[in-house]
Amino acid sequence: MKFLKDFDLNKKRVLFRADLNVPINEETGEVLDDFRIRAIVPTLEFLIKNKAKIILMSHLGRPNGIVVENLKMDKIAKVFSEKLGFKLRKVDSYYSEEIEALTNKIELGEILLLENLRFWPEEEKNALSFSQNLSKLGDVYINDAFGVSHREHASVVGITKFFLEKGIGLLFEKELDSINNFLRDEQGPTIFIIGGVKKEKVEFLENILGISDFILTSGIVAQKLPQSLVGNKKIITPIDAVVLSEIGGISVEKFYEIDKKTEIPDIGPETQKLFGDYISKAKKIFWTGTLGKTEDSEFFSGTKAIAESILQNKTANSIIGGGSLLFTLQQIGLRDKGFSHLSTGGGALLDYIVD
Repeated sequence: MKFLKDFDLNKKRVLFRADLNVPINEETGEVLDDFRIRAIVPTLEFLIKNKAKIILMSHLGRPNGIVVENLKMDKIAKVFSEKLGFKLRKVDSYYSEEIEALTNKIELGEILLLENLRFWPEEEKNALSFSQNLSKLGDVYINDAFGVSHREHASVVGITKFFLEKGIGLLFEKELDSINNFLRDEQGPTIFIIGGVKKEKVEFLENILGISDFILTSGIVAQKLPQSLVGNKKIITPIDAVVLSEIGGISVEKFYEIDKKTEIPDIGPETQKLFGDYISKAKKIFWTGTLGKTEDSEFFSGTKAIAESILQNKTANSIIGGGSLLFTLQQIGLRDKGFSHLSTGGGALLDYIVD
């Protein structure tokens, strides 16, 4: 694996894959949280200092292979130019002969931003023709998109077939260093907190049993536990949880009494205390995924309580990751209060740990 320092970047076209998939207001298209944008600033500054020509590419949201107006990269470009002060030009496609010609003409220190890669279905299909067209835009390929590097997509996987000079950016390097230090640390107990709604997180539980002392699960994850893991002493499921009534009200019920088909938008107060007790004794804490349906601020309580418990443990090494979780922590004002490492990845974190 090569790092930025390993390349002669002077006047080279650097095709730079970032993860700029930030929360967007669905109605206005405005960026709600620029954490992932700011995370690649050190890499951009390094490239500019070393006189590279930067061609920046990313996806945004889930447009499913069609153009979605509010998922265009224009608002991302605005953050770079107006909030961060970069000289940036945005184009309206991922490739054309005109764009290829433009990559040779951009000034040193200027950034050329491609349109949302997921507007083309070939990106998620890892189509080699798509990768090949992208490769015409650069001399060096740099991947700083840690958060999507577990995805077999054209701009992440297929693209590497067309470059001899390829490596990772400073953000990716920082992510690996933090995770490797976490894994090498022999202190215990080690706590994994697994929330969110993605099915693959449930599938990872069995894979992390060997490197964890306890796994704390959200109500949603606990509902989906495979039978082989039910009753496992390492897996701690909620005691109580918030449920929605048919008329729109909420109540707190004992978890074991809740039907598995019933939506659980948050963990309950007894569970918050139980999880806090485990967290207080931990020396290593890994957390990905919110503890509830945090698209609605009414259900911030569980995630907030867990975050506060981790911050109160001053001796634990804590890795916190996943776009939804980081956005929620920003909304409740706790994201920058002292976690050991904030990761741009969620599923990518789990993939790397169990690989």
